Amino acid sequence: MNKTDQMLLDRVARGPVSFTHGVDVRGRHTKLVRSTISPSQQKHLHRLAVMGLLSEKVEGCGGHGSPPETVVTYALTAMGRAEQGIRAPTPVPHNRWTPPTDAELEVEGIE
Repeated sequence: MNKTDQMLLDRVARGPVSFTHGVDVRGRHTKLVRSTISPSQQKHLHRLAVMGLLSEKVEGCGGHGSPPETVVTYALTAMGRAEQGIRAPTPVPHNRWTPPTDAELEVEGIE
């Protein structure tokens, strides 16, 4: 894992990265319309997705009347979080009664 890969994993850990491709005027090729990171990094992100460290989600063209665009979004996977040393957030127990500990029972017994 080189410095570029680590930098890209850090960036994706902060939030998903996306690239939007649209059809050019002649309709023969696609061109990059919008991106949240430098377009030159897309091939590195794709390589990390193939390695399993990122997920790659491709959404198709818009509906009737909207411009035909394809959005490619990269997000961190569980394997990528493990590589970065990030633990997945655990949900806080909600509306659950926990039994009192021994120390709490002793304090109640003294009073």
